[in-house]
Amino acid sequence: MRAFLVEIDELIAPFGEPARQASIGGVALALFTADNLRRLGLTSNQVRSLDQIPASDGPLLVLHDDLFVTRRALRSFLKRARQHGGALRLALPDSLLMQRYHPLQRLERDSQGRWLFDAWYLDAAAIAAAGSVAAAVKAAQPLEPEYKEQRFKVAVPRHIVGHAGYEHPVTTTIALRIRHWVHVLWANNLLPQTRLVERITEQPLGTLWRLLGSAGLSRHAIKQRALRRFNYCGRNCRIHPTARLEYSVLGDNVQVGAFALVRGSLIGSNTVIEERCDIAHSTIGPDNFVSRNSVLIMCASYDDADVCVDGMQFALCGRRSALTSFVRPLDMNYRAPVSVLDDGQPVELPGHLLGPCFGHDTFVGPDITIRPGRVIPNGTVLLPPPEQSLSRVPADWPAGQPGVVRDGVLQPLAARGKG
Repeated sequence: MRAFLVEIDELIAPFGEPARQASIGGVALALFTADNLRRLGLTSNQVRSLDQIPASDGPLLVLHDDLFVTRRALRSFLKRARQHGGALRLALPDSLLMQRYHPLQRLERDSQGRWLFDAWYLDAAAIAAAGSVAAAVKAAQPLEPEYKEQRFKVAVPRHIVGHAGYEHPVTTTIALRIRHWVHVLWANNLLPQTRLVERITEQPLGTLWRLLGSAGLSRHAIKQRALRRFNYCGRNCRIHPTARLEYSVLGDNVQVGAFALVRGSLIGSNTVIEERCDIAHSTIGPDNFVSRNSVLIMCASYDDADVCVDGMQFALCGRRSALTSFVRPLDMNYRAPVSVLDDGQPVELPGHLLGPCFGHDTFVGPDITIRPGRVIPNGTVLLPPPEQSLSRVPADWPAGQPGVVRDGVLQPLAARGKG
């Protein structure tokens, strides 16, 4: 069976690249999709349009190349499509996944409320009856893969946000149209749970071995044991004995320093995580550097980035971006939704926490506060005002003299008036 990927050339700001080049799990979306297809036994071909796909005597899978779709979703869709036959289009039910992550995707819905994605199964009879692949795509009927979902309650600071929390969908049957930087972040937020389940199901004997010794333990004890034992590390990783890994997947040559915590995350090869870092539910690209005391929650980064922030959530960092320790990326508004720009127009994302997006080759210095959902363009350098940084100390400065910084110069602290 052959698969055809139709190129979609819409560029994603601020990166200036089409979706197929977006970083998903540390690789371009095009490579992510090709690997999934290969593992399902399909050969993939890139085409510019549906008209370039030749009629076939066997079934075809046709995808737009701006579609992020997990292997489990594809496998189930193809299994059901082969049983059903004809011209069929991938659809997902109106689940929590879609309720939370449909914004900005501009998806169609059918009369039953299902969300339709640009992925089609076409058998030879359907193509022959329609007269062409393009006509068969247009006539395709929705088909859902097998879909299961669990809900996980996430607490938030309710007096700031205005509500007590939100629910996160836990599923490995996922599809997202990648047409905005927010979708790149969301795909990477959802990917760690998918990767972990794939590892567990692909290695049944290893999974059984990891569970050995759990008999007789309480449910809480089994959960705590699983947190520590269900980690998958690549070759030549160096994990300090005091570091803690919990249900995470690490690439090759990863270093994790003393007292660091890596929880529910994907860490790319050759990444350095220094002492006392806290990384949770994030996808960190290859060749990244995470400095001491950095805290990254639900973040994602492209390759070769310096992500050195002592508190950042729901943010996306581009290739070769460099963020220093005292950057202040905000991720929520006071009792109001975060908004982002889509084709130049502000769009609110109710119920979502969302930090900034840093483009490729950006540098952000200390004491820079960035509003939620804002975009820093490629190549931008952000520095604090020079007058706020001490650059000159008078040679005759007396010992013990209280001082303040004015216009970059250390000056005596003005005496307070009496009364």
